[in-house]
Amino acid sequence: MLDEATHNEAGELNFLPEGYAPPSSTGGWLNSSSISAGETHKIRIMGSFGNPNQGILCWLGWNEGQDESGKTKRQPKRMPYTTEGYDTIHGYDENNKPKHEWLIQVYHYNDGAMVWSIPQRTIQEALRVYTLDPDWGNPTQYDLKISREGSGLDTKWSLITGSSKSEPTEEMKNIMTEAKIDVSQVFAKKGFGDNPFGALGESKDDLPF
Repeated sequence: MLDEATHNEAGELNFLPEGYAPPSSTGGWLNSSSISAGETHKIRIMGSFGNPNQGILCWLGWNEGQDESGKTKRQPKRMPYTTEGYDTIHGYDENNKPKHEWLIQVYHYNDGAMVWSIPQRTIQEALRVYTLDPDWGNPTQYDLKISREGSGLDTKWSLITGSSKSEPTEEMKNIMTEAKIDVSQVFAKKGFGDNPFGALGESKDDLPF
């Protein structure tokens, strides 16, 4: 039996309990390609490519195939950034043009723990330049803002840093630890991938912080 409905002072039915607020962090993927023109996303990188739980370099391809339910849909496939991986994705991709993709876990200031997909060379190069600059270096020590202008062939990407460097906050670390992200899960199931969220083991060696 349902609990008796509550009403506010005006007598109107309260569909949601008083004080309800939607979650501020749901986790998910931040795909640079899906950012709309005029949008800006503020993030903090929370890992490195030296640890496959936190970040990986790979080859990415797309083609139509059957999912677990038997439905036909366009699916991504990823393989390690090796010659063998390139050959596999070259044979799989619908255009025989594998993309070199970076995947790294990040803290998103609006959406919490996420995996950032970076297949764009312009963004990869901009981030690499920051890491090689002695004034900036390790990107876990400063915020980044990603924005996009235009569309199609006229698309322009912008990647800028914050005004200063700082250690990740305890809140950032806690959110990332609770998310238990294992980015390397994208290589599971022969490259078709498993969900990386919640996949990290309990060992202290597995945790990023």
